Amino acid sequence: MQINDILMYIMEVAAGAFSIFLGILVLVLLSNIILIPCLRNSLVTESTRKLSILVPARNEQDNIEKCVRSLMGQDYPNYEIVVLNDNSTDATGEILERLRLEDPRIRIIDGTPLPQGWLGKNWACMQLAEAATGEILFFTDADTEHEPFSASASVALMEDRNPGMMSGFVKQRMDTLGEKLVVPLMLWGMLCFTPVIVMHYMKYSFLTAACGQYMVFDRKAYFKVGGHSSVKARVDEDKEFARVMKQNGFPVIMADATRMISCKMYGGFKEAVRGFSKNVFSAFNYRVLPFVLVWLAAVTCIVTPVLYLILVDYYANPALANQAMILVVLSLAIWFLTYWKTRVPYYLTLVYPMSMFIWFYVSMNSVYLSITGKSFWKGRNIPKPKIKLM
Repeated sequence: MQINDILMYIMEVAAGAFSIFLGILVLVLLSNIILIPCLRNSLVTESTRKLSILVPARNEQDNIEKCVRSLMGQDYPNYEIVVLNDNSTDATGEILERLRLEDPRIRIIDGTPLPQGWLGKNWACMQLAEAATGEILFFTDADTEHEPFSASASVALMEDRNPGMMSGFVKQRMDTLGEKLVVPLMLWGMLCFTPVIVMHYMKYSFLTAACGQYMVFDRKAYFKVGGHSSVKARVDEDKEFARVMKQNGFPVIMADATRMISCKMYGGFKEAVRGFSKNVFSAFNYRVLPFVLVWLAAVTCIVTPVLYLILVDYYANPALANQAMILVVLSLAIWFLTYWKTRVPYYLTLVYPMSMFIWFYVSMNSVYLSITGKSFWKGRNIPKPKIKLM
């Protein structure tokens, strides 16, 4: 057998494997699009349960006023806003004090020193929960903005589904090309690799997802599992919290909050790379080999059909060339549907291979920062985790 024949055989077998992989992604994505409930202003509730909207803020002078003002305009009849100023060194405190004088529903608390074994945001959220007086705890980040119905729609969905925890993906505000190449892949991962049919309707806890920009809890369920103390050292506290809730028998649901909430995660390419590098590895519990293998497989399966299309001679092997074309179209369809669902600009579908290569770098950088203990965020070092090979 000629070397070229062997290579063609390998490429044909690989193309079959890619077809299966992409087929699974399509099934997961379509089922998620159908099953994930949407927050809408048409969701109404007669509930008068008190809602505590909780915002941790550390050096957020550029975002905090827009966030809090959007929360001050909620149409829900019974809520408080509690903001924790987490030892900010900028004008965050002054802005919050000015806002507090405008609205008696706002309470400002000063964060206490970070205890050993805690990460900053987790400790801030724990303090907020302990200070809250509501029956429903609504955590949101300081870089989010909310439509006037986000609180009432969230309470309505909580009342309808009765979960212990609800989270969801929000609309990402992205100004630079660098952000647009990095941030949306987070949404692609959530929609294509976490089948909510398992998350919503089965007891298994290994397939969970959550977004820390928007997490809503039944107060009793939250404290039953220990609150944020159960995830105090986790960088991926949102995903881990969902897993902990399910392990303790509380239902967890994912919602589409893109019509109600938006978030400006990062200020550019470098900040986005640095931000995601701090927590991607943690999603694999710092296991090196599975992490590297999964990312190599993902990059290979997503990018290779494009390479096939470029490299395969149509006239020499029309069957393989046609299959490559089908795989490329299928890949584009997956990304297009993801971006349509998450309200990301459609044209970014055409540059998905570039996004995958960038994220492969982000992933390997996350491993490096974790192994060397050089990971940090908002001026605080993230403790070096225990690294495992398998």
